[in-house]
Amino acid sequence: MKNLFAFLFALFISFALLQAQDTNEVDLKEYVENLSEKQKEIEQGLANLQQGLENFEQKITERQTEIDVWKDSIRIFSLKIGDSDSSDIYEIKIDSLYSLIEVNEEIIEALNDGIEDITESIEDLNDALSDVNDNSDFDYKDDEFDEEQHKKNHYKFIGHWAGFQVGLNSFFSPQQTLNLPQESNFLTVQQIASKEFSLNPLQFSIPFFNRYVGAVTGLGITFNNYELLQNVTLTVDENKKIVPNLDTNIVYGKNRFKTTKLTMPLIIEFQIPVSYSDDRLYFAVGVIGSLNFSNKMKYVYYGNRGKIKYKDKSQDWGVNMFNYSATARVGYENYYFYANYELMPLFEKNLGPEI
Repeated sequence: MKNLFAFLFALFISFALLQAQDTNEVDLKEYVENLSEKQKEIEQGLANLQQGLENFEQKITERQTEIDVWKDSIRIFSLKIGDSDSSDIYEIKIDSLYSLIEVNEEIIEALNDGIEDITESIEDLNDALSDVNDNSDFDYKDDEFDEEQHKKNHYKFIGHWAGFQVGLNSFFSPQQTLNLPQESNFLTVQQIASKEFSLNPLQFSIPFFNRYVGAVTGLGITFNNYELLQNVTLTVDENKKIVPNLDTNIVYGKNRFKTTKLTMPLIIEFQIPVSYSDDRLYFAVGVIGSLNFSNKMKYVYYGNRGKIKYKDKSQDWGVNMFNYSATARVGYENYYFYANYELMPLFEKNLGPEI
């Protein structure tokens, strides 16, 4: 599936470059300008990815430091458990610290996955940039330099898709409530632990009437985690339908359903300048198409040998391969709030509950 993502990524880049190289219908000046624009977009994408890589590495360092501090605290509290008056308090504190350590370890794992994807995307963009440079290896000078036009280009429409975003996941019933019906109640999630991580390395901005209104598209990859509230394992029957099994012998610290998908948005964005330097507020609405290519269950529990973790990738969980979401977002400069709502059920008909 990584090969599929790489193929689509390369195909998207190649299409953009072929558009810039079509000199049969444009003159030399337009050809050079198109190459220059593509080079700027790719360089901006590289800058965004590099910034994301540094942010991920910094967050991993911060999380690991917190884990080390909590482990030291656990050792100190363990030595004090012998105090009969406060043993219960110290045990509660130790359990709480172990829970925090587990959450941080999960976040570090997700960030490491993101670093791998960012590194691959940087390599792809560097290859694309090399292709652009190879096709622009000649001098061209415009004797009629228009300073005003240069300023307008500097403040052109640039949408907001590329980057990294984090959200929380929930399931809705067919009646649009968070209270799932009996047949799908086993998929009720722990809200705060059900997170979404999205990495959007590629963006294209298309201005409409002026530099404050336009469309935004691109490519991204999204990791969805659904932490199940009930102590169940999931299997599929002979009809490939999901079956929940209540496990009374094991108490799971985590039983997490995970999906990974390739995303492509089509968003209409409206921007409002709020300062002389052209800083902008913006709001946007649109749709995001998605291609699901990986699903698995992750289980964590404590046995005789301590902490045990395993992943079940063997099942075909009946998740819809294609889906699309309505999206709305509002923000300022490089920061925004967003909400996505999938318009199709998560599972194929008769293979899973309708949610």
